[in-house]
This record gives sequence, C-alpha cells and structure tokens, in this order.
Amino acid sequence: MTNWACVWIDQTQQSQWRELFHTVFGSQMSQKKLAWKYRDTEKIGIGLQKDDKLVAFYGGMPRDVVFEGKLLHAVQMGDVMVHPSQRGAFTARGAFWNVASSYIGAMVGEGKPYEIAFGFPNKRAYQLGHLLGLYDKVDHLIQLSWSVRKRNSISIWRLRDWEDSDINHVSRLWEQMRKSLSNSVLGVRDAQWLSNRYVKHPETPYRIITVHKIWSSRPEGILILKNRGEEGLELIDMIGDVAKIPMFIEMACRYGNAVSSSKVFCWITNSHLSYFESTHPIVHDIDIIIPYNVLTQGIKPEKIKNRWWLMAGDTDFR
Repeated sequence: MTNWACVWIDQTQQSQWRELFHTVFGSQMSQKKLAWKYRDTEKIGIGLQKDDKLVAFYGGMPRDVVFEGKLLHAVQMGDVMVHPSQRGAFTARGAFWNVASSYIGAMVGEGKPYEIAFGFPNKRAYQLGHLLGLYDKVDHLIQLSWSVRKRNSISIWRLRDWEDSDINHVSRLWEQMRKSLSNSVLGVRDAQWLSNRYVKHPETPYRIITVHKIWSSRPEGILILKNRGEEGLELIDMIGDVAKIPMFIEMACRYGNAVSSSKVFCWITNSHLSYFESTHPIVHDIDIIIPYNVLTQGIKPEKIKNRWWLMAGDTDFR
C-alpha cells in the first residue's frame, strides 16, 4: 500500500530536499544558499512524502511589505517542485495541488501568518495554478534596457562603492522611496534587508553603489548592480526617491561604460513602467507572471492588481 502524507519541511531535512531539487532542476543548491533563502522561517514549506520519500514541495520565504501605509507580513512562494515520476501530479488533487493548497490554506490570508503572497512563476506554471483555482494574475514583469555609450555631459552626480558607514543612510533613503511609492505594494528595503539580501548573500557578488552630489559624500540613492558579461550590466535594485530614477539610470549607464558593458537593463513590474518612460528604455516582455492568492479569504486581488513594485532584487534567484 502506498502511503502519502503532506508534512512540514524544515532545514534539518536538507538531504531529501536537495535531492528533489537536483532531480527537478538539474543543479545543486548549497547548504549555505538554502539557509540564506529561508533565513527568516523555521518551516521552509510543505512537502509531499510518498513511502517516506519527498516527491513534491512548495516553499515560502517571508518578506515584509508596505501597503496603504501599513506594514504587512507577506511571503514569496518559491522552489515549487514535483518529482518527474509523479504522473498526473499537475491535476486537481495531484501532488502539486496537495502541497500548494496545503501551504496556502495554512499560511496565507485573513488570520493567517502572511496576509498576502506573491511569486515569480513563468506563464506555464502560472496557468497551472490559475486553472486549479490557486492564483489570479495581478501583474507581470518586463525588462527595460538602455544602450551604454560614452557620456561627455557634465553632471553634478557621482558614484562610489559602498562603504560600511553608508548603512547609516539606508533608513532615510528607504523612507524617501516608501513615500514616493505610497500607492504601491512595496517590499521593505531597510538596512537589515539590504544587508541580508545583498551584503550577506553566500554566493552572488553584487556591486553596491551609492550616488551622491559632487560637493557632498551624503548618498542620495543606492544602486545594486550585477555584471552579467555579454548580457550586460543588470540594475538589480535601487533604494531612494523614485523621482530620481532618470538620474539613477544615467549613473548606472556611466558605471556600465566604466566596466565596458554594452547595455544596462533591469526588471520592473509592467504597472510601474511610467516611472522609467522619460529615460526612453527599450521594453521587452519576459516570461514571468505576478500571481495572487485566491484560494483563501483576505485582501481582494483587485486591490493589489497593478500595484506591486517588484524588481529582480525582490526575487530569490537573481
């Protein structure tokens, strides 16, 4: 007789989890990377065990957000895995449904640990969750890019590498960003989050740059960059007043020129393209949907639709 059971998975069960991850994605995840991703929770997700073997998993990474002036506990869904041996796993009451509905039902919605959830599935994965009654679409990501060229114009703005003392300015810049996006759903970008997300990342070397006026070392913005070689220089994230986005893009392009990148690019939710339009970006659609939970009661999806500010830095995989 086959025994099935949905169980909570924690970081002490890394061996089975990492084995399933390797089977599904064809790559390994280090223990340090796993600990970093799920650093803010003891229970990393719901697993489906078949005869004591992990065959499916649905994970959640906590992320505080601000919405309509209030701090909310949110969760980013990720590492959705189903073993390829599970035929019919993607049907109603299949393996995927069991882990997804169990996690969302226990953790997301009114009176639950997380008031809202979000994620970054591709269109195919989103369609599955939508057909099973788990999600509705509230936005999608696009990629913006700018050609890097030598910039001879005189500017009052300068760049410099992150210094330890700059951590003292993050709260001020985060408050500016929060106020300038007061109608958006915005992931918290305070000093603790910046340190945990970028400075303490166990594997990826980010370049953190501060922007300041020529006559002052006081940061007026923080840019997180990642050189992706021939693909270009990625603007992963920013912290500061979004009214300064044209200047931030100009500074990112200047940095791109200095490191011989042919272009600068970033991800942003389509609903917030207007903040970048004055910079005349080339716009590309990318295969990433922003879903929203409809399985349990809570904040209505129509209140969230087209209000998420999300960049590559809000993911766990860039």
